[in-house]
Amino acid sequence: MNRAACFVHSLFNKPLLIAPAFEGTLIRSAELLLKGGTFPLAGLRLESSKQGTGSQNEGGVAVIPVHNYLSYRYDEAMDYFYGNTSYEEIRAGFQEALADPGVKAIVFDIDSPGGEVNGLFDLVDEIHSARGTKPIYAVFNESGFSAAFAIASAADRRYISRTGSAGSVGVVVMHLDQSGWDEKMGLVYTPIYAGARKVDFSPHAALSPEAMDVALDSVNTVYDLFVSTISRNLSLSIADVRATEAGIYQGKKAVEIGFANSVLSWNQFMTRISNRKYGGNMKAELEQLFNDMRDRLTALVGGSQTEAVSKADADKLVAAAEEAAKKEGFAAGKAEGFEAGRQETQSRAMDIIEACTLAGQEKEALGYVRDTKLSVDDVRGKIVEARAAAAERTRISSTVSATSTGEVNPLLVNARQRAETANAAAGKR
Repeated sequence: MNRAACFVHSLFNKPLLIAPAFEGTLIRSAELLLKGGTFPLAGLRLESSKQGTGSQNEGGVAVIPVHNYLSYRYDEAMDYFYGNTSYEEIRAGFQEALADPGVKAIVFDIDSPGGEVNGLFDLVDEIHSARGTKPIYAVFNESGFSAAFAIASAADRRYISRTGSAGSVGVVVMHLDQSGWDEKMGLVYTPIYAGARKVDFSPHAALSPEAMDVALDSVNTVYDLFVSTISRNLSLSIADVRATEAGIYQGKKAVEIGFANSVLSWNQFMTRISNRKYGGNMKAELEQLFNDMRDRLTALVGGSQTEAVSKADADKLVAAAEEAAKKEGFAAGKAEGFEAGRQETQSRAMDIIEACTLAGQEKEALGYVRDTKLSVDDVRGKIVEARAAAAERTRISSTVSATSTGEVNPLLVNARQRAETANAAAGKR
């Protein structure tokens, strides 16, 4: 089968998670190829298209590209025409980064219209279950739609540029009926088959009502899985995710809808990570982390600020870090020892605060920072143990009735999802 035939075959009669504009581009391309047209510039980028895939370690930060059309396995035909990244490549890069002790954080560089369903949700679950092991980020640089958005949702935090876009939580199946073309060409296809569903999606006949039902059932099944996955990953209610109606949100609007945590370009994000690694403005970073904590707590309690963390806690944490630095630095009896201790302890404090924030254990952070006997890895171990213990003793029940619309209370849904995730993580250890 040549590239053109493989390309056309990959587009029809199966669920896809792609942005509508790109779907239109693919369909028009398929029409051109079916009519014998060519792509004069296709393939020129093929030599370099696979360079830079996998995990790239940039000063302790593993960058994993999620670019172009996404497929389960490498799709040479799609790569030839539009570019391709496979879920297998993404998984390999992610597992490599998790296993590398030199990698302190993982970042998904998202710039993709989406792609195939096959293999996607297993990958998303793997990323989501790794939360708490190392900080995991996703940056929409500049687009993250459908399948690409699902991958981004599994990260601990998501950033988007002012002009970046994210979303398109929807599913599409396209059937090609070329029976009219066959007739013009004087061709008659007569299928001889056994099994009522055997030729349901033949391109040489109109789609039957029975085949339409099969396709709709497939679309709805995948859509339910997609919506529930986004709901779990972003702590949004099922109703809120469905209410987006596969919409696409840009910049600040993506943050407002809950699809991103804050507006930050790729370069700004990487600078922020570098500043943390090499000293940076610790006070500003801590205050930003506490702002994020307040946002999360406010969302959880439905707008109440009663459980929000005060900005003054940022000052306490800085003071605790500085005090620990003095002890470590002056114990060596050298000025340079103090400076080294200060930088090392600030970095430790930032890593601990971040780990606690991402795990939803913000209130434990101050105690961990003050206990200088605990390493960052020790703290991460305590976080995982605490989550597993909480899940073990929790029996989820609620006296909160369903809403007037009959929808299950979103807080109960969120609690169940968190417990299930923690149980799964505990079972893997």
